[in-house]
Amino acid sequence: MPGKLNGVEATKILKNSPTTKSITIILLTAKGQKIDIEEGRKAGADAYIVKPFSLAVLRERIHEFIG
Repeated sequence: MPGKLNGVEATKILKNSPTTKSITIILLTAKGQKIDIEEGRKAGADAYIVKPFSLAVLRERIHEFIG
């Protein structure tokens, strides 16, 4: 993610804001160590997918949240 924020930091901001706390966040990242995944979940990510990823898995996660 380009810029000053990374995905976890952006997730924390979005999940702590009353206007955006209910949006679904799926982190798609190259960081796949257990500590990274735990950090993403603690930040409020609804799903965490590690690259390289399966398009089928991404679709499944999206459908979990949008039906």
